Amino acid sequence: MNSDNFVNLPPARLFFRCAVPAVITSVFGALYSVVDGIFIGRFLGGDALAAVNIIMPVIMIVEAVSNMIATGLSVNISMLLGRRRREDAPGAGDNVINLSVQYLQVYACFGPLIPVHFAMDNYLRVVSREKLSMVIGIASQGLNVIMDFVLIVVLHKGVQAAAISIVMYVDGIIRMLNFGL
Repeated sequence: MNSDNFVNLPPARLFFRCAVPAVITSVFGALYSVVDGIFIGRFLGGDALAAVNIIMPVIMIVEAVSNMIATGLSVNISMLLGRRRREDAPGAGDNVINLSVQYLQVYACFGPLIPVHFAMDNYLRVVSREKLSMVIGIASQGLNVIMDFVLIVVLHKGVQAAAISIVMYVDGIIRMLNFGL
């Protein structure tokens, strides 16, 4: 895509031009994970599937860190390209680094709830409560949107508020409360 499109296209058209391929890629990525699990479990056995799943958090951490860096840089690059300042596009300024540290400090405080999210989600699926897991996920994501609006837009709490209202914290808490843990 020509970077001039970010300046010239109407926002709705630009949104769909960027969002549709990303959504399709995500859907196929999820399908790949399911099919990969089926092949490994069916043809290589339970031990092989367990081995892959034990290593998966390491892979997810690497992917998450890579995505974090790429997303942060992409925002800065996009803003500079939108201002037609291509020569300044790569790099992060002091303000971005400070905001990153603020976000990470809050995120780290709530970090222990992230394993609860994954553990409870897997548990619900194992005990055939997939629909309950889905409902809790949707409810927590909806609550996350409300929290983002209140903390960021209404109360002007900044980037720290974005870290507080991350979906997995809320989701983990809801799942724990559902089971009285």
